[in-house]
Amino acid sequence: MDLTMREKPAVTVKLAREYRGAGKKKKSEILDTLIKVTGYNHCYAGWLLRHWGRKYLMEIAEQMVELRVGPVKKRKEVQRPRQYDEPVVKMLKMIWESFDYMCGLRLAA
Repeated sequence: MDLTMREKPAVTVKLAREYRGAGKKKKSEILDTLIKVTGYNHCYAGWLLRHWGRKYLMEIAEQMVELRVGPVKKRKEVQRPRQYDEPVVKMLKMIWESFDYMCGLRLAA
């Protein structure tokens, strides 16, 4: 059964909830079902079922990052007000064109 990348977490959520309260035999059945439906590796599927919804703190590039096992939440795009009005933008485009479309780093003082 081929599931899309968006459908796999939905199936995993449902099965992870069942997995938490199940006995040993039922957990084995749920794990086998997840493997058949999603095509995940046995070790990875078991890890997902055990850790679904948990948060972890990890150090990545000398910064502490919070990781969450589960579906990714989409971020809301913030509509920011424009910094420059139309006449200023036209002038900046003229300057940019006259400098042969140089990037901002090369134009910096």
